[in-house]
Amino acid sequence: MCVVAAMQNYEIKDLVGQGTYGRVYRVIRKRDGAELVMKRLSVQSMSEIEQADAENEAQLMSEVAHPTFIQFHDAFLDDGCMNIVMEYAPGGDLAQRIRAQEQTYETARFSITR
Repeated sequence: MCVVAAMQNYEIKDLVGQGTYGRVYRVIRKRDGAELVMKRLSVQSMSEIEQADAENEAQLMSEVAHPTFIQFHDAFLDDGCMNIVMEYAPGGDLAQRIRAQEQTYETARFSITR
């Protein structure tokens, strides 16, 4: 993994989501104003295997370039956290979109069967 950036290159705006090992923030890259997200993973709370998995995730994301995948921008360590910076998808992640679609389907089905 190539360390190209540091926290001072980003302005954290707001919390987008959180999980077991960390949080995801909407950030602004200072050099060009790009709106991105930063996944901050606390490596201190991870086992060695989980740390390796997080590093592999960043490495894999950095190697994949496809219009249907979230674009990787950067990864670096800072203050006990692995930071993965990637494209901001304002519509949410795939799981959120699937849940929203299922709710829309259920609402429509309920309306039709009434």
